[in-house]
Amino acid sequence: MTTAAGNVSHVLNSSPHTLVSAEQPWIDTKCKHLFWTFLPQRISALNSDIEVQSSDGFIFQLHRLLLEANTGAFPGSEFDTQGEIVQLTEPAEVLSVLLAFIYPKKFTNLAKHGFELVAAIAEAAEKYEVFPAMYTCSVRLAKFLPAHAPEIFMYAVKHDYPEIVSEAVPYFARSPFTSVLAKFPPAYVVPWSLYREAWSSVFKDAIKVIKKLELTTQSSCHRSNYPYGPTLELCGTCQTSLYRLFTALEEIDTVSALKETLKSPRSKYSDLKCCEDSSSYNSSKCPYMGIMTEQCRSKIEKIPDFLSFVNSKVEG
Repeated sequence: MTTAAGNVSHVLNSSPHTLVSAEQPWIDTKCKHLFWTFLPQRISALNSDIEVQSSDGFIFQLHRLLLEANTGAFPGSEFDTQGEIVQLTEPAEVLSVLLAFIYPKKFTNLAKHGFELVAAIAEAAEKYEVFPAMYTCSVRLAKFLPAHAPEIFMYAVKHDYPEIVSEAVPYFARSPFTSVLAKFPPAYVVPWSLYREAWSSVFKDAIKVIKKLELTTQSSCHRSNYPYGPTLELCGTCQTSLYRLFTALEEIDTVSALKETLKSPRSKYSDLKCCEDSSSYNSSKCPYMGIMTEQCRSKIEKIPDFLSFVNSKVEG
């Protein structure tokens, strides 16, 4: 056990090799009623019984009883450090926030911190099993979506937060395959490949339909004065526009943006031409484009979420 004199020296010289500064996690604790049987009424460096040092040299004076009660990986009361300072791999900026969660005090407001710091705190919370911090960090990370979706997804996969997995996937489901796959745990490679294939099939099927429609020798295929609506043949103008549209749709990298574009493709791609554009019977909506995008929307709605592919692999 460290001595009171030793603790005081660390308070006065808590960052001997760096210019790092951080607040001790027990500052402003209130334990008169919660822990008065087991702890002094005033928690301070003078009654600390374990010390840890950040990667950048700051020393934190901690209390084993609270570590044992609120964490699963820090040394408990049965572990004798023989007065040695426990070296940790995280910087003081991360540990000062994380360690505050083990003390009876109002938790730090994570909303004031940026993504990089919150992500580091969340990883440390999982690593050391700081139970009060784990859920709080996961909720805060989810608030950063849609930004940082791949990183948040990987965190949720690694630490088993299925709700966050489902929430993050739509924001990068359409991202380049190899860049995402390189970061995946092995167990998720096959489910992700199947999930991506389900999406790719939507656009492959659309191209097949376009190819099956015969080209008309006429300059148009669905002018408004045709008594029975569009013909069964496609003119070169509309065919080119449909190919261009579905090529562009396949490159959209978020599900929300894709669904929004499918509602009104010519609003986003105003340069798409239609044989009816030059007609005095001009209509703002190409019927072929409407038919094809509606079929696409219908197929997208039937694609299971990513966790369904994960669970089916596990069950299989």
